[in-house]
Amino acid sequence: MNTKEIGKFIKKLREEKGWTQEELAEKIPISRGAVSKWECGKTLADIEILQKLSILFKVTIEELLSGERNPKGNILLKLFKENNKHMRKFKISLIIITILVFIFLGYYFINQFRSIKIYTINATGKMFHVSNGLYINTKEKIYFNLGKINSKEDVEILKIELYLNQVQDDNFIFMTNDNSILFYDYNGYESYLKEKDINDLYLKIYYDDTFEIIKLNLVKDYENRNLLFLKKSKLKSGNQETINNSNSSNKLALKLEKFTKKEDYYYFKNKYNSQDIEIDFIPNADLISLQFFDENHNIVEEYIYHILSKTLNYYDYNSNIEYSLPNNECYSPSCSTYEILKEKENLFFNILNNI
Repeated sequence: MNTKEIGKFIKKLREEKGWTQEELAEKIPISRGAVSKWECGKTLADIEILQKLSILFKVTIEELLSGERNPKGNILLKLFKENNKHMRKFKISLIIITILVFIFLGYYFINQFRSIKIYTINATGKMFHVSNGLYINTKEKIYFNLGKINSKEDVEILKIELYLNQVQDDNFIFMTNDNSILFYDYNGYESYLKEKDINDLYLKIYYDDTFEIIKLNLVKDYENRNLLFLKKSKLKSGNQETINNSNSSNKLALKLEKFTKKEDYYYFKNKYNSQDIEIDFIPNADLISLQFFDENHNIVEEYIYHILSKTLNYYDYNSNIEYSLPNNECYSPSCSTYEILKEKENLFFNILNNI
């Protein structure tokens, strides 16, 4: 729209009526200065003023906006088309931005989905037992921590070596004179350890004048499969966490409504035969522990149940005994009889099932 042409047309219409700017301003009403600005093309009257001018001069709003009587073409249609054109541009821009956002989110999700995997490491041999190990595989790096090596006899470990597939020179990965293995590597073509190979790892442990070879067992503990990580809501009354134990006829059902929530785990305190006990459930680690305390509140016995591997470890801190109950493997120089340990296993499940 040409404001100068509109202004000239308003001036022409005013002069045809024989009105001064001040007289026209009084009829609207508005200030004379506003009329002067219209006629000079500096400003344009708003729609309400245009309607009043249309009545005073007996012309249409379309004629006022075109700056002439009986304009060629429909000015309102032109305005509508112009506005519609801008709206189409806005919609197209919005669609393009939305598509780009979805492409970015899709790319990010594809690259991050299942990009972090955590495995627990354990193994059992004739002389040694491996526990509490971790293998972490991320998009960029690999972390390998063998964990703790326990000896069934009081022997000194001289050296440990890690091999892939078979214990041969060509399959050698890592060696240390320490009592554990800890290293990291970058994921790629020449990395030490790829995820597809983790089920074929062997440990060669040197002690005295001999050695033992044991196969490592890696169990997947965590994998990021969720796009959004939401905190669990407060547990309702009657809610239970049920865990099947393949090594026992017991069916473990934690009555979590009786537990107290603290940060990232649940705990329950009670007494058993006048002895203080505490049960902890750690969902993120898939682990349940049962602890017995003495009168000074020192831990004297502890059970640790690994839900994924379905193994139950028993610790007697007074006698320095560590025992894997379902596997019937002792990791200490001296152990109790099988019958006593079986009673311990039954005791663990009975206590948890009778909370």
